[in-house]
Amino acid sequence: MSAPFALIPFAPPPVALSIEGEVRREGRGLRADYRLRGELAAIAVPPRAARPERRDELWRATCFELFLSAGEGTGYCEVNCSPSGDWNAYSFSDYRQGMTVADVTRFNCWRRTSGDTLSLSFAIEFADAISDESLIGVSAVILHQSGETGYWALAHTGAKPDFHRGDARRLRLLEATNQ
Repeated sequence: MSAPFALIPFAPPPVALSIEGEVRREGRGLRADYRLRGELAAIAVPPRAARPERRDELWRATCFELFLSAGEGTGYCEVNCSPSGDWNAYSFSDYRQGMTVADVTRFNCWRRTSGDTLSLSFAIEFADAISDESLIGVSAVILHQSGETGYWALAHTGAKPDFHRGDARRLRLLEATNQ
């Protein structure tokens, strides 16, 4: 079973775009599949890296993200994946506090472009088990060739784009668990 999503922009994008996909549990981790549709020529898409690696500040360019919290407490995890294949995952003890590198045992990323659709998928496995009660926030940063940045999420709950907000995590892991 997978939990489908459709992201909404914080502000209207300068070109026609949509982002949808699904998240599902895979063993000790998750798989997220994103489909960005629209005028791809207007989007700054990083080229594929010859050797994708763990990198910081991927959000400064087009980047697909996922936030995961256990449902109780204030801690959460952030996962970033660039269309280049570069990625990272961070653990936070509280809202934007206590950031450390998350303990990840496996990360794979796939990308495909077909017509007006960029498909990006990633699978991540964590060293620690994920709770079935976990809440998921799905988001994306889209850098346009014009230099404008768009922020997409399941929900925008503040006066400015902020994917770290707990009230923006709207999917339940239990809904995304394979059965």
